[in-house]
Amino acid sequence: MISSVAVRIESAELTGEELSELLGPSTWHADRDSLVSARRPDGPRRQMTTWIKESSVSSDEISVHVDSLQDVMRAANHARTQGVDITIDLTFMVEAREMGFIVALEVGLLKRLAELGCGLVADVYNSSTD
Repeated sequence: MISSVAVRIESAELTGEELSELLGPSTWHADRDSLVSARRPDGPRRQMTTWIKESSVSSDEISVHVDSLQDVMRAANHARTQGVDITIDLTFMVEAREMGFIVALEVGLLKRLAELGCGLVADVYNSSTD
């Protein structure tokens, strides 16, 4: 089961606020050089600004989420082609049951993501409680 889908933008140069000015409001962001964990003030710091916009739809079809996030992806890709130093990824989290879970990525969807300048990141984990 797909539990979340989001667009993730990373930048070594821009802040989260600057990315929000460019792309609209984020669901979450953290700036470069901020602490990875507030619980460890002496811990590691982020090397990149990370800006995330989560999909607001509920579906196990990645293409449905891409439809809901395509305006952000288009705006980010346009900015990137104009020289703004960012990377764009579509991220999704999959809860894999004991019998597994299949995520079908059709050629048309992959082509669409490529045209939008987006990479694809899958976060797969075992959701069984055994």
